[in-house]
Amino acid sequence: MLASKSIFSFLDLILCKNPDYFKSAEEHRHYVELMRLALKLADRILAISEHARRDVIEYFKISGEKIDVVYLGLNTDQFYRVSDRAEIDAFRAEHHLPQKFILYVGTDYPHKNLKNLYIAFSKIMNLPSLSDYYLVTAGINYYRRGTEYLQADLDRIRDRVISLGHFDDEKLHLLYNAAGIFVFPSLYEGF
Repeated sequence: MLASKSIFSFLDLILCKNPDYFKSAEEHRHYVELMRLALKLADRILAISEHARRDVIEYFKISGEKIDVVYLGLNTDQFYRVSDRAEIDAFRAEHHLPQKFILYVGTDYPHKNLKNLYIAFSKIMNLPSLSDYYLVTAGINYYRRGTEYLQADLDRIRDRVISLGHFDDEKLHLLYNAAGIFVFPSLYEGF
């Protein structure tokens, strides 16, 4: 039995706007059509930002009257400033992290802009004020086409990059606290 009313929530239209993230044009077309159908059939649509709301209005020609914005929250029990330097130093030692590092947390999808992050880091890593900084990345490689598009830029800075891969959420706050600089170079996000 179908519900008499339905609400559809989404984060962003990144997959709709990036057909190269799919194995084939047909797979992308199916995804877009399923998104179109879900948006059309929903009585109300929840977007996570005004930006995401505008994207749906423009891309799918959906009436803005049907869309409500509900911002994402923050779990302050999980993400908070750690004032105990000994705890951060122990965390650094456990994960073999340098004293000074720039932190990137995310995936390897092209819209996350890792390529330009690597290029930028290669240009600043020898500046006197940053010569003792490393670049630490945390996150999973999801991009179906692989990371070959990043390799040439990464190879130039490899001795100053530490890749942690997947990082447990339970200790992510310590990773943020241990970083000297956090960088978020993304070109497109729903929020």
